[in-house]
Amino acid sequence: SPGQTAPGGDAVGAWLEDGFEQPGLRGWTTIVGPSSVVRVETGVARTDRGALRLGAGTAADARAAARYELPAPQAGLKVGLDVRIFTEGLEGGNVPLVRLFDAGGARLLSVYRQNHRDGRIWVGIGDDHVPTTARVDLETWTRLDVTLRPGVDGSIVEVRIDGSPVGEVPVTSFLAASVVQVGNDSKEQPFELVVDN
Repeated sequence: SPGQTAPGGDAVGAWLEDGFEQPGLRGWTTIVGPSSVVRVETGVARTDRGALRLGAGTAADARAAARYELPAPQAGLKVGLDVRIFTEGLEGGNVPLVRLFDAGGARLLSVYRQNHRDGRIWVGIGDDHVPTTARVDLETWTRLDVTLRPGVDGSIVEVRIDGSPVGEVPVTSFLAASVVQVGNDSKEQPFELVVDN
């Protein structure tokens, strides 16, 4: 649930809290290619009944993502969600869990699990890719929290897994997020992921 953050880092409100209990995706826009799916399903959730299933197949244009646009660019933002990766794609690819974009549509950061490695969660910012200390197994529910906050000389990205800090990445520029994305808008990277809460 993306939420507003005060200058000191304390959450002051939420823009979206979604357990994916309704059939439609209220407030989300979807990116769905051939042999791909983005839909709310019952019976796959961590809690309650519904969850969001995202999956991309092997077709040339396959991709699957859901985006939520914030009312204004945010230099302080926390995104928390429960994730379960069912399948990963080919070696060299990855399964993005959370991506943030600026108002112009440029990708600010990506938090992802690298395919066919050790299950480690990474933070990608531009050309920099920084490993966290966390490993996430396939077919296992995990709570992921990603916090973007202003620092002294730029922004700081903090990642927590199941409540424990696993990585903090300083960025030498100030980032302001306008769009939160789950899933993958990149083509030809097969995966299957369920997002809840």
